[in-house]
Amino acid sequence: VREGPPRSFVPGGGDRLVFFNHSMNEEQQDAVRRIVAGRVTHVPYVLFGPPGTGKTTTLVETILQLAKTSPPSFRILVMAPTNTASDIFVVRMKEALNKSEMHRVMAYQRSDAGVSEDVKKYCNFDRESNAFPMLPVEKLKTFKVLVATTCTAAKLFNAGFERGDFAMMCIDECGNDVEPGVMAPIECLLASGQQLVLAGDPRQLGPVVRSPFASLHGLSTSLLERVM
Repeated sequence: VREGPPRSFVPGGGDRLVFFNHSMNEEQQDAVRRIVAGRVTHVPYVLFGPPGTGKTTTLVETILQLAKTSPPSFRILVMAPTNTASDIFVVRMKEALNKSEMHRVMAYQRSDAGVSEDVKKYCNFDRESNAFPMLPVEKLKTFKVLVATTCTAAKLFNAGFERGDFAMMCIDECGNDVEPGVMAPIECLLASGQQLVLAGDPRQLGPVVRSPFASLHGLSTSLLERVM
């Protein structure tokens, strides 16, 4: 894979990072260093492995490193196929990122009953309408990190975001989502030369596709499996 120079704002080109999570093993630390350095942007970084190998842990550390060292214009979009998986990122990063740095973009109609108070602090919840209206794009652009499901993330384009507004996009549990669901935010928002990180396990349960016709024509193959 062709490599370019490391990001200018990354300490020592990634070799002098001070980790937030001191319990990561050497392989996880090395993956963080490589992604943070940003030497490769023309192909996705892929984090894969069975359950318990620390894929989400590695992603969280990577996001925190870049959120804390990058210039204000460096925005990160963090996604997962489900609300549960997306909420996990907010919970795991809330100690390091405050409410002016990170925002959880919710689907308008999601019930707040299943949303923890820790996550709700990072959302725009309107108690009067009992809904999660999306903030204006000007306000959303003030956050370093936006967290959303892949479906809601694709709607950011309709809200006014353009290609190039996010310097990095991360998708966790990528092997569980149908390829169009993952490609929608990528195609709308990822510009050439920007970084894409995919994480998941292609050997776990793949996308849930109930149509035999759709499965026959490839919809049951995730983007993660395809790129691997």
